[in-house]
This record gives sequence, C-alpha cells and structure tokens, in this order.
Amino acid sequence: MLAFLLGTLLSFLVFFALCYIIVKYSDHIFEFNTPNQCLEEASQETIFWINSFFSGILSHFRNDDDNTILNSTEKLNEAMTKVLPPGFSFELDSIGHEIEAKTPLVVKDSIQDGKFLKVVLPLTISGSSFTIWSNIHNFNIPLFEFDFRKVVFHLCFKFEETSKTKITFSNFSVFDVDVSLLVNKRKFMLTNCPVFGSFVKQLFLFFLMKREFEANLPSLETVRDVIEKQEILSISFKIA
Repeated sequence: MLAFLLGTLLSFLVFFALCYIIVKYSDHIFEFNTPNQCLEEASQETIFWINSFFSGILSHFRNDDDNTILNSTEKLNEAMTKVLPPGFSFELDSIGHEIEAKTPLVVKDSIQDGKFLKVVLPLTISGSSFTIWSNIHNFNIPLFEFDFRKVVFHLCFKFEETSKTKITFSNFSVFDVDVSLLVNKRKFMLTNCPVFGSFVKQLFLFFLMKREFEANLPSLETVRDVIEKQEILSISFKIA
C-alpha cells in the first residue's frame, strides 16, 4: 500500500514537473529565425509581377462565378489531403477576410549578374480557417478545426521558375491561431489550455514550416497578357 501511494505521488510530481516545463519553455522549444541573407527591396516591376500573381490566386476563391470558386477550392482540398495520413482529409472553410502583402524583398547573387535568386514576400492573413476530417467506418467526421485569427509570415520563392516555395517565420512574427478538437459536436479549444496550449501552437507552427510548396510560376509577360485579357491566371502547384 505504501509503495502504491509513493508511486502515485511520484507520478503526480513528474506530471506537474512536465506541465511546468511545457508552460515555461514551450516558446523556446521551437525557435524560428528568418534566414540571414542580404535582402533588398524589390523593383517596381517585381512588385507589379508579385501583386498580379497573388491577385490571380485569390481570384480563384473570390470570383463571382460559383463554379470557379468550387473547382479551385476542390483542387486545394485535394492537394492538402494528399499531404495528410490515410484516413484524413482537408477542407477549406474560409480563404480569409483580410490578406495584405507588404513590399517584397529579393535576394541577389553578384556572381549571376544580379539575377533574382529568391523573393521574400511578407504576408498578413486574417480570418482563414480549415477543418481536418477523419474517415471512420466510411463516415467523414470533423476532427480538428484551425482558425487563423491573424498570422504574419514570409513566403519565399524563386523568381520566374518552377521551384520549391517555403513558409518562414521570425521570432517576432504574429501567429494567433486557434486549434480545436471536435468531439460529439463539441469544440475543445486546445490552444486555450493553460498547460499544453502554447506547446500545441508551437508544434503546429513547426510542422507548418516543414512543408514545401512547388508551384509553376508564370513569367512576367504571361501575367501582363492575362491582365490585358482580364483572365484568371492558371497556376499549378503541389505540396511536398
């Protein structure tokens, strides 16, 4: 009996010690720094190209044509579902109500006559949300809900070529996200947990940054031609 009580007491002490460490040091477990590279403000031509590029992407989700919205959302859901383990699926709930891109920065290489190596685009997104569904006994059940109240990050990609595009965060970026567990039509907000909330948020951020996006970026001439014809950009992408 005494051994059982001592074992129980020791288990509680270890549990509370782990909780203390998680609460106090979770912000330092995963630290992210923007790559230390020589960044310069992009030229007006580059800014024009980037703004047109992202306007074309968002037009797929905000076009007045319901078929365009449906098809683009389905393609995004399919691409994200392929990244998840078998039995899980992705569903975009909202693309966001406020998306702001700041002045792009570029990384140049003097060896290659100043050609663009990388474009770093600071982005702010508010109101975006998606749900992870689980297939249990041939029934799709909502499992996790992610609500991005406000996220500030950097989107890095190479200029005018098919390349891997990465999301990067600095330690000073804003990452205000709610992660909720859905059980029997009840929502349990994991990020509001006083013990594990901060850890869950940092862990989600860690896995988010591990993903790379491979996009077929159109050339500047293609973008101009699309704008003149008032068409929507055709952009193919996949997620590694």
